[in-house]
Amino acid sequence: MTLGLRNKIALIVVGVVLTGIVAITATSSLLFSAQYADALLSRSHAIAKGLSIQLERLLALDIRIDELIGFEEQCIEAVRAYEGISYAQVVSPQGQVLFHSQNNRIGTKLNLPAGSGGEDRPRTITDNVENTYVSIVPVMDPSGNRVADVWVGFPREQIVAQRNAMLIAGFGVGLCVLILGLAFLYFTLSRYVTGPIAAFSRVVSHVRDNQGDYSVRVPPQGDDELGGMMQGFNQLLDQIEQRDRDLVQAKEASDAANRAKSEFLATMSHEIRTPMNAVLGMNDLLMRTELTDKQRRYATNVQSAGRWLLGILNDILDFSKVEAGKLSLNPAPFSLHTLIEEAVQMQSEMAEKKSLGISWEVPEEMPGRLRGDSGRLMQMLTNLISNAIKFTEQGQIKVSVSRTGDRMVFAVTDTGIGVAADIVPKLFEPFTQADSSTSRRYGGTGLGLAIVKQLAEAMEGDVGADSTPGQGATFWFSARLEVLPA
Repeated sequence: MTLGLRNKIALIVVGVVLTGIVAITATSSLLFSAQYADALLSRSHAIAKGLSIQLERLLALDIRIDELIGFEEQCIEAVRAYEGISYAQVVSPQGQVLFHSQNNRIGTKLNLPAGSGGEDRPRTITDNVENTYVSIVPVMDPSGNRVADVWVGFPREQIVAQRNAMLIAGFGVGLCVLILGLAFLYFTLSRYVTGPIAAFSRVVSHVRDNQGDYSVRVPPQGDDELGGMMQGFNQLLDQIEQRDRDLVQAKEASDAANRAKSEFLATMSHEIRTPMNAVLGMNDLLMRTELTDKQRRYATNVQSAGRWLLGILNDILDFSKVEAGKLSLNPAPFSLHTLIEEAVQMQSEMAEKKSLGISWEVPEEMPGRLRGDSGRLMQMLTNLISNAIKFTEQGQIKVSVSRTGDRMVFAVTDTGIGVAADIVPKLFEPFTQADSSTSRRYGGTGLGLAIVKQLAEAMEGDVGADSTPGQGATFWFSARLEVLPA
C-alpha cells in the first residue's frame, strides 16, 4: 500500500516526537533517580550522624559502649520515624552487631564488605548482602579512638521502583502530549500543506488523464510559498488554454485558406484546360492541312507545348481534388496485362525520341483479372514511367509487377541520374524535387509523385523508392486490388 504525503509526514513526526519523549523521559527518570538516591543518602547519613552523636555523648560520661543497654530502641525509633530506611545498627570494629533495629540481629557477626571498616570518617557503601545503600558514621571515644560504626541503610529496590514509576508517568504524559500534538499536526497539515498538495495532485492527474482539457484549476491556497506555486500553476493552465484556442483558430484559418486555394486551383485549372483542349484540337486540325516544313515544325512545337501545359493543368486539378477531399475511385474489372502494356505503349514514343529501351514484365503467377480503378492506376504508372524517361539519358526503362500479401506492387526501374537516399522521402511531398535546379533543367511541378502517393494511400497501399546517385532508381507503389477469377 502506498502511503500518502500526509501519512508520510505524520509518520516522520511521530517518530521524531516518540524519540524525543523517550529521551526526555529516560533522562528525567535518571536525574530523578539520582536526586532521590542523594536525598535518601543524605537522610540516612543524618540519621547515622544523630545516632553517632548520642553514642559519643554516652561515652563522654565514661560509659563503655559494650556496657550500654537498650540502645536498640533508638535504632528502632530511627527506622520507624523516617520513611524509606531499611535498618539502623551499631557495629564494633570487629564486625560484631552491638545494637540493631531488628532484635534478632543483635550479636551476629557481619561479613564486612570492602570499605566498611578501618576509617574514621563518614562514608557510603553498597551492601550486596542486604541489597542496600549504607551510610556509615564512626563513633569516637573521648580519646579520639573509633570504638564503633553506625550503619543506616535504605533499599536499592526503592530507587528502582521510583525510577520505574517516573518512567511510566513520564511516558504516559508524553503519550498524551503526542496524541494532542498529532491531532493538531493533522489539522494543520490538512489545512495548510497536504490539503493544498492533494488538490494540486488531483488537478495534475485530471490534466494528465484528459489530454486537451485544461479547464480545471487548483483552489486558492493563500499567499504563502505553496499558495504562490498553486497560483503559478493556474496561470500556466490559463496560458495553455489560451494557446490551444489560438492554435485552433489558426488551424481553422489555415484549413479555410487551403480549401480556398484548392478550390481556386481546381476552378482555374478547369477553366484553363477547356480552352487549351480547343487550342490543341484546332492545332491538330491545322497539322492535317497542307503546310510547309517550317509551318509544320511550328505547329508541332505548339502541339508539344500545349500537351505539356495540359499535363501540368491535369496534375494541379488532381492535386486540388485530393486536398479538397473530392478524389473518388471508380473500381471496375480490368486486365493486368492490358493495363501494363497500354501504359508502356503510351510512353514508348517519348522513350524512342531519347533512344531509350522500354520493356515490361508480368510474371506468369500473377492474376490476369483484377478489380480496381484502372484509370487511376494508369495515371500512376504513366507518371512514374514519364519521370523515368525524363531523368534517364541513356539505357532502358523497365516496368514490372509483383505481389506482396494482398497487395499488388507496381515498379518502374531506370538507369538514370538516381537520387540520394536522404532526398527520397521528400520527393513524395507536394511541390518538391531533388534540388532547385531540377525544375529548371527537366521541368515539372513537383506534384506528380505527391499525387501517386495520395492515390496509393487511397487504395490502401504505399509508395517508395530505392536509388543510388548515378546508378538509376526504382520507384514503386502498392495497392489493394481484388483478384477476379480468370
